[in-house]
Amino acid sequence: MKAHRKNLNVNQLVLLQLMHKFRFVTAPLLAEHKSVDKSVITRSLQRLKEQGYVDRFYDKSYKLLGKPATYFLTKKSINYLKENTAIDETSLNSHYKNRRVGTPFIEHSLAIYHTYLDIENQQPDTFDIYTRIEIAGDDSFPHTPPALYLSRKNPSNKLANHYMLDIFAEDTQFWLIRKRIDQYVEHFEDGNWLESEYPSIIILYPSHSLKEKALEHIENAKDNNFIEDDDLLISIVTNSDELFIV
Repeated sequence: MKAHRKNLNVNQLVLLQLMHKFRFVTAPLLAEHKSVDKSVITRSLQRLKEQGYVDRFYDKSYKLLGKPATYFLTKKSINYLKENTAIDETSLNSHYKNRRVGTPFIEHSLAIYHTYLDIENQQPDTFDIYTRIEIAGDDSFPHTPPALYLSRKNPSNKLANHYMLDIFAEDTQFWLIRKRIDQYVEHFEDGNWLESEYPSIIILYPSHSLKEKALEHIENAKDNNFIEDDDLLISIVTNSDELFIV
């Protein structure tokens, strides 16, 4: 890693790196992640905004809705991270579009951060967890990488050591869930995964009414490709409390 410029301290750099990891963040999520008071994070974000390193989405309606501001990297911070860290330049380039993305993308990014924290709280110090932007470009993953990839820090002989986790909103059209399941089956069949143990697949889909339909599609997709149940594990969970990553 290259030497850091003096105008940003270590804590500010950490915040920028977390914005890269999750794309969009809020003060409450960062405060929970770093186990500090929200006011401390808010002040740090305000300083970064004043210096031009971050920007935010916020208007008067947010206050009425009890919705926190959403922060993201600016061109200045993207260039700073390119010059002062070992973060992949291609992944940083995706942040140039931050201001132009739509609300569904932002909400999905925040849902990923929520789920990341839920996993960390349920299984502290158990996994190294990577977001989609961190594994993009790695050919061993599907063309569209999972929202989160988990690798067990201490390998187990009984439990899965790798997980690929996708997160969908409750109103996601079912054909998109079906398509994602098919992509995982195709990826498994292609044999691009370099580890001996193929990851356990978890799809977080809050639609209770369609869970059985999704499970039926998983079984049919595996049967049609002559895949044994134990060879490819794909689970549907309806909330993060059901994550069986143990």
